[in-house]
Amino acid sequence: MDRKLVSSLTLALLLGGTTHALGANLNVDTTADSPDLKPGDGQCASKAGGCTLRAAIEEANATTLADTINLPPGTYALTVASTGGPDFAQSGVLFLNGEVQILGGDAASTVVDGGGKLRVFETEKDSTISLMGLTVQNGLADGSSGAGILNRGHLKLADVVVRNNRAQGTPLNASGAGAGVANAETGTATFLNVRIEGNTADGRGGGVANSGELQVMNSTIAGNASLTDDGGGIVNQGTLSLLLSEVTGNRAKSGAGLDNIEGSVKLTDSTLADNAASSDGGAVFNSGTLAAVNTTISGNTAGGAGGGIANRAEGRVTLNNATVAGNTATGAGGGVASAATAAVALANSILSGNTGSTGADCSGVVTSGGYNLVQSEGGCTLQGAGDGDVIGKDAQLAVLAKNDGPTRSRALQAGSPAIDGGNPGKATGSGGTCAPADQRGVARDKGRCDIGAYETAAK
Repeated sequence: MDRKLVSSLTLALLLGGTTHALGANLNVDTTADSPDLKPGDGQCASKAGGCTLRAAIEEANATTLADTINLPPGTYALTVASTGGPDFAQSGVLFLNGEVQILGGDAASTVVDGGGKLRVFETEKDSTISLMGLTVQNGLADGSSGAGILNRGHLKLADVVVRNNRAQGTPLNASGAGAGVANAETGTATFLNVRIEGNTADGRGGGVANSGELQVMNSTIAGNASLTDDGGGIVNQGTLSLLLSEVTGNRAKSGAGLDNIEGSVKLTDSTLADNAASSDGGAVFNSGTLAAVNTTISGNTAGGAGGGIANRAEGRVTLNNATVAGNTATGAGGGVASAATAAVALANSILSGNTGSTGADCSGVVTSGGYNLVQSEGGCTLQGAGDGDVIGKDAQLAVLAKNDGPTRSRALQAGSPAIDGGNPGKATGSGGTCAPADQRGVARDKGRCDIGAYETAAK
């Protein structure tokens, strides 16, 4: 993981600019898993000897001050069995309450492992918890949510990997959801430089299930799966912001990258690529409100409709300077498929090179805010004034690549009709104009802007 972003900026984002009464610095000195001898006495001393992670958490939970747990490199395997009672740190899951930050060495060398037997971390409502520089892996949520982390409070992750966790459904309990991280309705969470990978849920949200407020920055949601339901990468029923991030290689029934269930989503400078749905919505399955700016949706597949985006029910999708290209649907709408009761609005965006049984690039009704490139409008109805729209031309896009940006994009090749085809107004991102900069952060102020998420440097 790129450590360059973790600096004073990371700490400032984690602390949120507020002043806290400082508590103890608890220095873990053993990888053993053993509870504290006497929680609340101010001494991190476990029953097995030494200061264990579990004992440090119990001592931190016992105070009202902001405590810091320093966790050196090592693998911290959880071996204290759950009794099936309350989730206190004495038994099973590492339960965090109050105001606690855990500082690991780095995600490559500092690992907290659930051993495939129990949830790793759980936070209480109204708690303020920060985890930095560590990996959370091999957690199990049996008939519940959040195998790696279940958050009910205020959670901040920086330089963290959450991998190979399992949320398992049982016949008598709720179907397992949010295998990597489950952010409950009472929860607020921030991810900075986080990787959620290889997590598996029987229910919704293979990687992440969000019912509260979640902001994801400079992060990757990759290779997660929902085995029987929707939202392989993320399921959102709350408020989600994805900035400078990628959702890639996830799989699910519908919404393999993202399933937005009547929630609110904002995608900015981000990429959804190579996700695979057996039914609708290769990248996105939407029944809420979704706005995407400077976002690339490419290489996703759907066994049903909407290789890129399947917009359903009362879903509302707004795209500005988006590139939706190279997606495939067995059904209608290789790029975008919108139901009759839903709405899709485009401005300065590309729909090109997608494949579907009907409506290669789009199906349903799509409203043009002007200055879009739609290679094939067969199968969809373009409404609106459509000023400056380019219809029936290939966008001539290069393959998905980093292109010196934080997230992958598809460059405009020389001669692309999208070059200088955007809204001629000043690029402010409002009133149908282009965003001020492209997905990579390249300014759009050197003459007329380009259509799509990528701005050519030379004018």
